[in-house]
Amino acid sequence: ETLEPPEEQYSYFPDNKFLGALMETTDFCPTYSIDPISCREITTATSSGKLPTFPNIPLLQQRQIESTGPNGRCFNTNSVRPICLNAKCVEELHAIQIFIGEGDSSVQTFVCEEDGEFITIPGTDLEVECPRLADMCPDLICPANCAGHGKCDFSLRNPECRCFLESDKTPGCYNSFKTVAPKVAWDEYVVRSSGGSRMFG
Repeated sequence: ETLEPPEEQYSYFPDNKFLGALMETTDFCPTYSIDPISCREITTATSSGKLPTFPNIPLLQQRQIESTGPNGRCFNTNSVRPICLNAKCVEELHAIQIFIGEGDSSVQTFVCEEDGEFITIPGTDLEVECPRLADMCPDLICPANCAGHGKCDFSLRNPECRCFLESDKTPGCYNSFKTVAPKVAWDEYVVRSSGGSRMFG
């Protein structure tokens, strides 16, 4: 498929239509993709040529490394495309764990110590970039933005809530407020307000 250059108002280089992106939607965040691919579709996409394979890594080895399961997450790399790897948020470590390989005995585990850290996949020159912990595991960094009852202390290596109510030591300042049920149920309020007749149902 041949894409036409965008109209002039969407072009950063009006003097040269061959520079810049070919889509007017490039200005949107996250960047619009013509043909997004799920981690579950990796094997089919690489076999059909829809997605490039990693140079210098045999295809069989790539399939052993890359995850197509439900816990597959997309990680940026230093190569031609991102890679899908099994990963999970670990509260005890306050970090992201990455699992490389398939099967119980061959799986290697790595921990992202810092945002933006690069981890080299053993036996390859492929490096995987650790995402921001706050993006992938928002519950590990000041959950629910401290529920509006505290301030997130980003000066700490592992940011946490400093609740306005000093006795509240919960991760998201959950004990700083109480939810009080209304004195009158909503549907009962509607009945009273409408002069005794139900407006709905």
